[in-house]
Amino acid sequence: MDNEAFFQQFKRNIEVLLSQGKLEEAFEKCQLALQKFPNEKSLLKIKRDIETQITYKNEKEIKTNIKTAKTLFGQGEIEQALRLTKDTFSLAPSNEKLKGLYRKFQEAYKEKLEETEENFIKKQYESLKNLIDEGDYPQFIQATDRLESENQANKNIQKLLKDVRTILIEKEIKNRKDLLNSEKFEDIENFIQGLEKIDANSETIRQLKNYVKRRKMGSQIEDVEEFIYTGESNLNTLMKLGKYEEAILVCEEILQTNPENSAVVAIFRKAKRKAFYKSRAEAIKNILAKLPALKAEYKQNKENFIRI
Repeated sequence: MDNEAFFQQFKRNIEVLLSQGKLEEAFEKCQLALQKFPNEKSLLKIKRDIETQITYKNEKEIKTNIKTAKTLFGQGEIEQALRLTKDTFSLAPSNEKLKGLYRKFQEAYKEKLEETEENFIKKQYESLKNLIDEGDYPQFIQATDRLESENQANKNIQKLLKDVRTILIEKEIKNRKDLLNSEKFEDIENFIQGLEKIDANSETIRQLKNYVKRRKMGSQIEDVEEFIYTGESNLNTLMKLGKYEEAILVCEEILQTNPENSAVVAIFRKAKRKAFYKSRAEAIKNILAKLPALKAEYKQNKENFIRI
């Protein structure tokens, strides 16, 4: 087949495709032919004609889609309007009107999602709160576990779960107030372990554990505190009576138990100082008391004394 015959056949094929409205397919065939005959004027003209028709068709489709999208949006079908607008971008990626509509629909869709999620969270909160009020804890735990597994990346849902679990924990604590104020520390620890199954990272449980720990420690050191209190009272009495050695011994006992007791440390230092001066004074007094006898013995037995 010579070139002329080829071009005539090619034109007829293109005309058939155009009559069927297959503009894109006709355009692709024209592109392929131009790869073989890049300078063929008749092919270039056909290509331009097809491009014109495609442009006209796209513009018409864009107008129709914009009108349809606006209608959908007005009917509250925001997601469909957004999807249609997005699909239309392939026809005119730089169309400013399409871009403006897309931004508008996107913002409205975002607000709709937020409202839908807010209503969903409110409904879930009410449902879970009812389960707590009814004491249906197995159903509550099952519902919260399901919500958590299905919405691991949703911060709002995770906050909802934290809130309702805290409500349940606080209710349980309130109901077991008598136990928590008792000295049944083993039972209390078992109770707390049960609470941790609801929410192991609960701040409320952490504070409760600290409270119980302080109470338990307070019970264990009650005798020690009594000893320290009695010891301090005895110290003041001993110091007033001038019994500094005894005061030193009491101070040492107390400081073994409570080395940070600043009041006892101060008395300890004072007692040691007083004991030293008292001991020195007594030693001098004893020497002075024995001095006359020593002088008399010296006169009688000088040979028994060594002169220094």
